[in-house]
Amino acid sequence: MVFSDITFLAFFALYFPIHLFLPPQWRIYLVIVGSTIFYSWWRIDYFWLPFALALFAWAGVEWMMRTDDPAARRWRCVFVLVILFLPLAAFKYSYFFARDGLGALPFVFLGDVSWLKVALPLAISFVTFTLTAYIVDVYRGRYPAERRLTIVLVALAVQALATNLLLYTVW
Repeated sequence: MVFSDITFLAFFALYFPIHLFLPPQWRIYLVIVGSTIFYSWWRIDYFWLPFALALFAWAGVEWMMRTDDPAARRWRCVFVLVILFLPLAAFKYSYFFARDGLGALPFVFLGDVSWLKVALPLAISFVTFTLTAYIVDVYRGRYPAERRLTIVLVALAVQALATNLLLYTVW
């Protein structure tokens, strides 16, 4: 779904009145549902990916903050970030590394690596880097760890819809 498309206008014409008339305590869930519809419109089979990444980042921050030892906290932060970047590496860079990295070496023969070309999930880089900012900001003490997963999901949805606005708000 593209902002300039008639599909988005129809979506927005349905979404906005619901948002206005819904009690404020329920709007957070509408934002999550609406952003899921918006995100997965391109490829429904990837709708789970932002949820999985957000859930992992949220749980990783919880785990990271459970220790008072600075060295252990640093190790946990690095571990969470490495795991968080695995889907991005798999979807976006595996073909590039296989073909242009390993394939360029004269002693390595990989054969046909075109099977590594997969449809890229929409905004996977954006989601990964936004969650990275959250993890690192909590690690550095700029923000407290968010105890509610819904807030992490909404912050991610808001940032995905307003890509030039970096916003982290605890509601």
